[in-house]
Amino acid sequence: MIRRNSASSSLTEQEVKVVVTNDGSQYRIITNADSSADGWYMDLPTTGERIAYNPITRDGRFVFITLIPDTDPCSAGGTSWLMEVNPFNGGQLTESPFDVNGDDKFNAGDKLEYNDNGTTKSSYVSGIKSNIGINTTPAVIDKSRSSEYKVLTGSIGSTETVLESKAVLSGRMSWQEIR
Repeated sequence: MIRRNSASSSLTEQEVKVVVTNDGSQYRIITNADSSADGWYMDLPTTGERIAYNPITRDGRFVFITLIPDTDPCSAGGTSWLMEVNPFNGGQLTESPFDVNGDDKFNAGDKLEYNDNGTTKSSYVSGIKSNIGINTTPAVIDKSRSSEYKVLTGSIGSTETVLESKAVLSGRMSWQEIR
């Protein structure tokens, strides 16, 4: 993920298409352009928004926290977004990373509808806005074979736990030499 410059013509652009509010939470839906280029980039949409903490790659996902400082220079506050994207093209994942509807399942019920130039579309989300201020890189706790928790610590002194899907790995998971 880099900022656009004159050398970015060989990179695929991904962008935040829309922010959708659902049951009091805000979610980002991003583009999903195919990438046959040398890489990808995403210009973050909010003035001053940046990635200030180490991103992680986990189970075929690129996970990062964005930081949006408060516009008042005398304030120490701000907010963050937890984002999960495809590491190869920077676009949407092929499954929902977040349990949007709260049913402890990750399926088509987690897609959100949005208006795209007069047409109603639905899509998986790629980001969720924090309710606890500015976050750092999340701790990850396995829940089951197909889900995990991301535990976020916020600048207001609270924690937030987000239930997420994880890729179910197939094939050999480990091996043991037999003598």
